[in-house]
Amino acid sequence: MMANTPRGAIIQKLVNYRSQLVIVGDTSRWVESSNALCDFVYESNKGCEVCFLPYMDGLAERLQPTVQSWI
Repeated sequence: MMANTPRGAIIQKLVNYRSQLVIVGDTSRWVESSNALCDFVYESNKGCEVCFLPYMDGLAERLQPTVQSWI
């Protein structure tokens, strides 16, 4: 379980403090060999706190501040 690992604790802290984490690089080799990692990458990329990018090209777009409604 990710929450019980040091990686999970770090990611949880980032989410709690509303920070963003972007992992840049080709993760396909590891994603193909692990269903759990594949699901984690997929779900992470749907959100705005943690995302995986294969190249630096999309980095600026992903790091834009999110608009929050204060209504």
